[in-house]
Amino acid sequence: MEDSITEKILSAAGLSNDYLGLFKKQQIEGEVWVELSQDHLQSIGITNKFHVQQILTMRNSLFGITQPQTSTQEELKIESTPELQISLNSVIRLARLQTKNKTDSSEVVMRKVKSLDFSGKKLTHIVNLDSCITLQFLSLSNNSIQQINGLSSLKQLRILSLESNLIQKLENLESLSLLEKLYLDCNFIKRIENLENQSHLQELSLNRQQLSGPLEIDENSIVAVSHTLHKLYLSGNQLSEIGTLWYLDSISEIDLSNNNIHFCEDLYKMLSCMKYLAKLKLVGNPVAKRQKYRDEMILWSNNLQELDDKNILANEKEYLYRLKGKRLSTFPKNNNIPGVELEVKGNRMNN
Repeated sequence: MEDSITEKILSAAGLSNDYLGLFKKQQIEGEVWVELSQDHLQSIGITNKFHVQQILTMRNSLFGITQPQTSTQEELKIESTPELQISLNSVIRLARLQTKNKTDSSEVVMRKVKSLDFSGKKLTHIVNLDSCITLQFLSLSNNSIQQINGLSSLKQLRILSLESNLIQKLENLESLSLLEKLYLDCNFIKRIENLENQSHLQELSLNRQQLSGPLEIDENSIVAVSHTLHKLYLSGNQLSEIGTLWYLDSISEIDLSNNNIHFCEDLYKMLSCMKYLAKLKLVGNPVAKRQKYRDEMILWSNNLQELDDKNILANEKEYLYRLKGKRLSTFPKNNNIPGVELEVKGNRMNN
């Protein structure tokens, strides 16, 4: 059975689990979607502004609705949110909770603190962290931060969470050379860039950037992290061009779900080069609608153990290899690729 309009929109937004039941309860379906606005969505209980924006973006894409230049994306920037920054007292207070020696001075406490969580504080600026020189974990998620800065002294930082903010550019990370995990879901970042100094980065997440077009990927940044990056999450970013990702030869898990990725040479090349890839998500892309999609992905990626959250059993893989004799045809040298044909004992698995 074909998915309903509501299911298509929420699936593309990566929010089916969050709101499908709510929309069914409200009996929102079909052409009703055309009239829905930000106020309507908030009135039925969707208060997360990033989720509202993502749902409306996917609705507009499905129905071909064009928005004026001053879209919700721009309105979020100019909302009259009062400026609020991290206070020195709040840093000291959180740091003292982690110290064993209650007689330490404020400066000593700040130098010793390893973890700080300022998520959901309506912050607009990152300041007053210069003394936290041994900090290893910092969460600033669910705030109103527009720019990554104020982190240059945190040279020991290993994990940084900036999810659900108003950040538009990936920048000012040069001093964080020991960073291992970087979370930037639900922002407004247009391009993956400026990662040339991230020689220890193992996990990068940029799911659901709030953009009018596809997320761009800088080749130099991908090359820079190619030997250390193990997990990459890029769901819901309107991606269609993935040619640069084949450099990630150490990757073990990648989420490219809910994008616009088709059956193409770049996809074949990427999966063939990712020799350690164990988990792959492509659900919600045009390629995932192919009749032999699962078989093709398993055959293209030798070490794949999980596809779209479903385990790949050893006997399933063995059966496919035995069936095709491990002879995968190569792409033609021209760019007019109608589809890869897998020759299987005289039969062909086509579109």
